[in-house]
Amino acid sequence: MILPLSKLYSGPRKKRNGFTLLELLIVVAIIAILTSIGIFALRNAQRNARDSKRQQDLNQLKVSLEQYFETTIPHQYPSSTAGKINCGGALDWGTSPFTCNNKTYMKQLPNDPVGGRNYCYDSTGSTFSLYTNVENLRTPGILSPAVACNGSTTYNYRVQGEK
Repeated sequence: MILPLSKLYSGPRKKRNGFTLLELLIVVAIIAILTSIGIFALRNAQRNARDSKRQQDLNQLKVSLEQYFETTIPHQYPSSTAGKINCGGALDWGTSPFTCNNKTYMKQLPNDPVGGRNYCYDSTGSTFSLYTNVENLRTPGILSPAVACNGSTTYNYRVQGEK
């Protein structure tokens, strides 16, 4: 049986308006994947920025402690009390100026960029150590295993000074 041509071909197709459900789902999936990659990259950038701030804080404090050492007779670093610098009393991280013997070495002691966490200072007089916890465990100079400063609190990054 031969079908007439009119049954095989019904003319031009009607033009579609809009997108199919499958096309929309593919676009939504691509957007979700790109968003998750962007969030992951942003979190890594924030973590690295906080670690960089911590390292800069400790290095600036190291310079101030070395200035203190050079200006005191006999040459020595300030003592430590409960993980804090002691200059006639323990100086609070993030609020106190680093002032000893009426000389200011830093207008304000730095504090960890994550609230509720503090740096730690330990001194023997001829040496000192400054401690913090970095978030990126691939940071050069990371302490493994972590070491204690001021009792039971452990830290995984240290800056040292000695003369």
